[in-house]
Amino acid sequence: MGSLHDAVMQYVERELKEDSGVKNAALFAGAREIDESVGELTLQQFHAKYRLPATRRIAPQERPARQPKADPEPDPAPAASGDGAAVMEFVERALEVDPDVSNADLFAGAREIDPSVAELSARQFHPKYPL
Repeated sequence: MGSLHDAVMQYVERELKEDSGVKNAALFAGAREIDESVGELTLQQFHAKYRLPATRRIAPQERPARQPKADPEPDPAPAASGDGAAVMEFVERALEVDPDVSNADLFAGAREIDPSVAELSARQFHPKYPL
């Protein structure tokens, strides 16, 4: 059984190397002459069992090898005041200087003071440090 399967596979590979556009029905007919049991397969099964693996084996390997993932950078250490007092003080001072300051500007400044603020979204930042 294995030798007939190999013979059919070699036939399909040889035909595909000669003409990659050869019809599945033509390959199927030639394969039936080599091994009559191939005739029990449907064209779709024949395609999956013989043509597709042969096409993949013949095709050039264009995909480059995967590069290993770089080690992730360690998270920055949280600021000394983890309670948010320094951030709240910054927000209050910024509002005194410019009452029309945007939430995005406050958020950016707060991230510089306390890196743990970066874990918040802008929507989470606003209620925690109200304008």
